[in-house]
Amino acid sequence: MILASLSKGGPDVKMALAEPDAERSFRNVAAWISLCGILDGTPMADWLLSRSPGAVLIRLYHRLRGFSTGFLRDLRYGPGSTLDFPLRLPPHLRLISVAGFPLREHLTRRVSRRCHGRHGGVCPRR
Repeated sequence: MILASLSKGGPDVKMALAEPDAERSFRNVAAWISLCGILDGTPMADWLLSRSPGAVLIRLYHRLRGFSTGFLRDLRYGPGSTLDFPLRLPPHLRLISVAGFPLREHLTRRVSRRCHGRHGGVCPRR
């Protein structure tokens, strides 16, 4: 079996692999393909949970549309965060990580450039 995860699914698999019976639970999984998995969390989650006016507006927008932002607590980055532990793969399981990077045309809007640049991304200058 090959397991594939996307974005937030990566941290979910990492946490499942940290369970005491993980090797038995994943015994039939030969490979895990993590597509843009943020296995150690992201500083963006900390910003989105902050009191910054922009972050508050984004949370309000999502709340008004009926979306929860509670999952962001699981995606915090740094010491003491939920994901602050080493990835433990069973010896038989191979991990393939696929990381995505935005193209210049994906950052044409000012808000896209600012958001991407907020946490270490390199934004193109026009």
